[in-house]
Amino acid sequence: MTCKPTYEELEQEVKELKRETLQYERAKEVLRESEERYRRITEAVTDYVFKVHIEDGHPVDTVHGPGCVAVTGYSPEDFASDPYLWIQMVHEEDRIVVQEQAKQVLTGQDATPIEHRIQRKDGVIRWTMNTLVPHCDQEGKLLSYDGLVRDIHERKKAKEELQKAYDELELRVEKRTAELVKANEELKYQMEERKRLEKILMQREKLKTLGAIAAEVAHEIRNPLVSIGGFAQRLKQKIPDLLECDIILTESQRLEKILSRIRSYLEPVEIHPQECSINTTINECLNLLSPETKRRQARCVLELAPNLPEAYVDPDILAQVIINVIRNATEAMEKGGLLLLRTFESDYEFHIEFKNKARGSKFEHPETIFMPFAEGGRSFGLPLCYRLLKDMGGLLSFEQEKDCLIFTVSLPKTVQSLKENGIQDGVETNLLRDRSMYC
Repeated sequence: MTCKPTYEELEQEVKELKRETLQYERAKEVLRESEERYRRITEAVTDYVFKVHIEDGHPVDTVHGPGCVAVTGYSPEDFASDPYLWIQMVHEEDRIVVQEQAKQVLTGQDATPIEHRIQRKDGVIRWTMNTLVPHCDQEGKLLSYDGLVRDIHERKKAKEELQKAYDELELRVEKRTAELVKANEELKYQMEERKRLEKILMQREKLKTLGAIAAEVAHEIRNPLVSIGGFAQRLKQKIPDLLECDIILTESQRLEKILSRIRSYLEPVEIHPQECSINTTINECLNLLSPETKRRQARCVLELAPNLPEAYVDPDILAQVIINVIRNATEAMEKGGLLLLRTFESDYEFHIEFKNKARGSKFEHPETIFMPFAEGGRSFGLPLCYRLLKDMGGLLSFEQEKDCLIFTVSLPKTVQSLKENGIQDGVETNLLRDRSMYC
């Protein structure tokens, strides 16, 4: 299994990339300065000169200076014996540009310097710069023009190598950036998943502690509570009008109900998972709760993901959870309130989102919302839903958004669903293993 980089390793890679980029910029500046020095030197030195004589606007003779041997490999005598040697020496792809430059001089236009390739006598291709300087008489008639030919092959080669190095660096930067973005996304997901699992572990420890305390309290209180209730009943029979007896009996019955709820909460639940449609289960639950939602004037809007794969859960327990969450939401809403039910899926889970506006202030301590008997026992149904989902490998989460309450039921996907989404078996196995450690 490939080891994923840590945050410190990613941070170190970013620093190295910045250092490489800085070195590249420095190297580019040094090369730019070198090119400028080379340009000034080559502008001051002419490799060789050729002169073209003009009569009646047409070239009649061309004389190449002795420096042509160093640049072209041909001697002045070679050019003198073959008047077409110069144009034949120019690279085939650049001949039109060279001819156009000569035409500009002959027609009295300003001929800009051009860069073109030549094929030396030894067959080597070299880059040159050709600058034409016209010579005219007092009336402006063209008499001749000089061609100043410079060998710029090394400079051209250096520029091409620089461009190649720049392109390679750009490619490396792009690749490394993509790798860092991907690694950052994976690290972000791992951190979020770790936080979620830590919250599950914390809740598990709270529930474990609460379960131990609750079992002890139920055991220690039940016997004296029965005695208190029995004596209060006898006392009421003797003194029917004694108000204190009614209070004792009422409170005894309330404590009995709490003890029953503790026993029900702590009893293990048998899970019978099977493949079932989440969207279908939601519709069935809404039909069942239709009289209640109408009585509360609650409006339920569905945004169910089409073609949602089936989940491998206990359909009865899932229905119990959905019904409890819907009831909790409708009780928190004003009459005529809106409850939005939305289903969607992520890489590893199916999600059912319940979103509604709530009357009153927000929860000051939302972390206690899934703790049994929190806030005087009013949220007992939600802790039970939390525990039932946990037993099925799922999760019930809660968040507040402005004046809205959002509960989300998350259910793990089956191995087949993960494969259909292109998730590898090893990833899925590791996820389920990590989840089982905390659930």
